[in-house]
Amino acid sequence: MEIKQIKQKLQIQKVLHYYDLKPDKNGMLNCPFHNDKTPSMKIYPETNTWTCFSSNCEAGTGDQIEFIQKKEKLTKHQAILKAASMVNGETQIANFKSQISSNTSMQQINELPNKQIINKIFTTFKNGLQSPHSKKPQEYLKSRHLWPLSGAEAGYNSGQFHHRGALNEQEFTDCIKSGLLIPNKSGNGNQVFAKDCIIFPLKNKTGEIVSLYGRSINNTSTSSAQRKSGKHYYLKNRTGLYPEHPKEETVTLILTESIIDAATLLQSSIINNQYSILALYGTNGLTDQHTQAIKELRNLKEIILFFDGDQAGRTALKTVSKKLSPLNLPLLTYIETPDNEDINSLLDGHEPDILKHLIDKRKQLFISTEKTLIEPEELKETKEPKEPEAKIPKLLNHKLTVTLHKITYTTKTATYHVKGSIPKAPDSMKITLETETPGNKYNIKSRTRFDLYEDKQVEKTSRAIGEKLDIRSDLIELDLNYLTTLLDEHREKQLFRSQ
Repeated sequence: MEIKQIKQKLQIQKVLHYYDLKPDKNGMLNCPFHNDKTPSMKIYPETNTWTCFSSNCEAGTGDQIEFIQKKEKLTKHQAILKAASMVNGETQIANFKSQISSNTSMQQINELPNKQIINKIFTTFKNGLQSPHSKKPQEYLKSRHLWPLSGAEAGYNSGQFHHRGALNEQEFTDCIKSGLLIPNKSGNGNQVFAKDCIIFPLKNKTGEIVSLYGRSINNTSTSSAQRKSGKHYYLKNRTGLYPEHPKEETVTLILTESIIDAATLLQSSIINNQYSILALYGTNGLTDQHTQAIKELRNLKEIILFFDGDQAGRTALKTVSKKLSPLNLPLLTYIETPDNEDINSLLDGHEPDILKHLIDKRKQLFISTEKTLIEPEELKETKEPKEPEAKIPKLLNHKLTVTLHKITYTTKTATYHVKGSIPKAPDSMKITLETETPGNKYNIKSRTRFDLYEDKQVEKTSRAIGEKLDIRSDLIELDLNYLTTLLDEHREKQLFRSQ
């Protein structure tokens, strides 16, 4: 029996009964994955799925197997076997276990529920973008110098892909499980993932689409800075790389801050033919998948960091290069992006040749042993005397205020109080953080505990703080990046003094 058959035969009600859980008449129950005082989990028997709507829970949405996996803290493989036992009884598990082990890798098991439906829906997005009726998304891409598409792959989500009988019952269920459709808490209808967005595909090692990224087109401002602040969407459990995993023969790889920037470089046939291109997912978006893909490039000689010409971009140069340093790359270089510009915005006032010109003028990076500050060197040697290069600016002249029981960090955006002590172990930065805004008239504060070394936790915490204090989450995330570096330096000083 295959995984698909297990899901068809195993009802979510049977799984709940197994764990002595019973929804109320509205299909609600106390979520078993967090301390839930009032029912916040909604059960959808018709699709055999569930969703926890509590902001205090990270469980999100899942199916029968994912419920088992989270409830018993199992691997995906173990949860599938457990689900099979609920359907067939223990006597048939050995054969099923053998079938999975011999025919399917664990990565494929994780992708099975999503891959087929994601590919189907992305095809409709691609066709929708090419339609003569899709004037608005085409005009948006034209304003971003990405239309007509050349080298980049994208689609458009009008939010209609599930209407008028376009999906059968199984496909509708798969859309919910993959995150393309998000059930409303009331149980009536579904929200659509990344509606009114340009959709870019994220691919696995074999080139298959396994996830999606959406960029809103509703911000039509002529200002590149305001366009850049448009909303971003990733499918749940983000996986895959854009535009693809670099090919094995890659010699020189360009890393960009964003998918839009990578798509911009792909428009240039000269750049696209000479270099491999890989997008990070923001300044904190160098994931384990990125580093693993880079490790597998046996012919790699150089990585070029092409980041934004702002403080966040300069900070990213430091953090990303430190993460890449253990890979022992022969050459690590960076682009001197003009102030307050990014790859895409450069084309607003320049010919496309500006990108190749900047790449040709790239400089070498190295990490000094003293305070690990990134310093530039000329990429090519010259016999002519040259003036000392200016170092990449340090973080803003912000300082920590340290007292007995807390550490305070203040920016133009907010004031952050780190309560208690910070971990002494170098592989963790788990803190209790209290955040308030300047001139806090009503004494509204955000309090949370998380690990500054975990990018996903930082992103989620930034959004939660932003929603509560009504300030931009990207500015909070930038502040937390600065705070991490300052706390690192503070901890090193403390350890040095104690020796």
